[in-house]
Amino acid sequence: MTAAAATFLFGTVVNLQYAHVPPFDSPSLLGEKEVFYMLFLYMITFFTVGSLSGRLSERLHEKEVGFSKLRVFTEDIVESISSGLVTTDLSGKITSFNRSASEMTGFRAEEAVGAIWWELFSWGEIRDRYRDLAITGVPQRFDGEISTKQGERCLLGVTISPLRNEHGGQIGIIGTFQDLTQLKSLEEEMQKKERLATIGEMAAGMAHEIRNPLASLSGSIEVLKGDLSLRDEHLKLMEIAVREADRLNSIITQFLLYAKPLPPRRRPTDLHALLSETVQLLQNHPEYHDRIKVSLLIPSEPLMILIDPDQIRQVFWNLAINAFQAMPEEGVLTISTRRSRPKKGKGAAVPDERIEVLFSDTGGGIQKGDLPKIFYPFFTTKSSGSGLGLAIVQRIIEEHAGEIRVESSPKGTTFFITLPLDELARSARLDTEDSRPEGSPGVGRPSDLFQSAESRLKSLSV
Repeated sequence: MTAAAATFLFGTVVNLQYAHVPPFDSPSLLGEKEVFYMLFLYMITFFTVGSLSGRLSERLHEKEVGFSKLRVFTEDIVESISSGLVTTDLSGKITSFNRSASEMTGFRAEEAVGAIWWELFSWGEIRDRYRDLAITGVPQRFDGEISTKQGERCLLGVTISPLRNEHGGQIGIIGTFQDLTQLKSLEEEMQKKERLATIGEMAAGMAHEIRNPLASLSGSIEVLKGDLSLRDEHLKLMEIAVREADRLNSIITQFLLYAKPLPPRRRPTDLHALLSETVQLLQNHPEYHDRIKVSLLIPSEPLMILIDPDQIRQVFWNLAINAFQAMPEEGVLTISTRRSRPKKGKGAAVPDERIEVLFSDTGGGIQKGDLPKIFYPFFTTKSSGSGLGLAIVQRIIEEHAGEIRVESSPKGTTFFITLPLDELARSARLDTEDSRPEGSPGVGRPSDLFQSAESRLKSLSV
């Protein structure tokens, strides 16, 4: 159309000039043949240029569409990969941040782009790795722990490589990272399972080789103490021997309880009533005194949950005694409950709603270096004690499909016990499988077990 319009206009001008029409009335050297020749030549030129321009325009449009589709496809790939992907310029300023990176760190792409990577993550090691990469040009692979935007711990495995243009020049850094938190937890869980397997193999032999001779030894000393006329210092030695034999027997009992625990005998139980009765027991314990205050912050209405009341009572007892021992002079132990939901990204097998029981004390806290080890068997920072109390607590909670975690500071320590609420839905089946013999304590109310549990809990205090 443009070529046709140009030909028409050019022909009009030539004809006006040929006909001497003003303002083209000056003498013209154009003859009839020249006019037809020029019109024919320019018409071919116009249409040739128009045709070539149209073809080039169509090809350019096709390439633009292809490039657009390729760009969208590439962006879709970058946004869809499960690894976090971040690109930066040579100064470390973030230029792109994909969806997986946002999900792992909690920072949206709008917040991350333009920020310095190591400043955004508060991770100085990245800056040092950038320097090594600039000097050597060799990709760097390293692990490190960051704090997400929500303040949660996240272990990342990071690889950084040079980002080059089409000429091979380095224009920035490209980094990929994966969330290793769950993998690390699985590794720790496997190591713990291996330790438990070893302990289980040792348990039967220890019970046979130590416990029975120890009982005979303790009984023999008691008989000798009654039959012999001993001086006061010798009588004290006899009493020390009996006391130490009893202490060793208690440690072995706890060890066997940890190594070969009884399966939970679950039944619908009022968790709030169980906590109230445990507090009553605690107030009669030797570790409790007037300078320690126990604050029980729970709703008045019942909270039914499917648990083994004996085992969960033991969990509460052990945690409370630990709190008392952390506050030898004075302090406050606060026990409370709250409902919670699993964090985003958890597996589908995790219940939609859970109950958390919190034990918070105002003691001196746990050393940061000791926190990863407090649930290890036989680990203790006390001059006395077996170091099995918290290991037993963790084992019981895991047997109830729950979890336990701890937060500590110089101002105090808080243990968080999480139990699934939907376990109650399986009550009927478990009641049939785990039914007690006739004449056993009632299963519906923890108060039925109150008297029988008191002596047992005192013997298992940590």
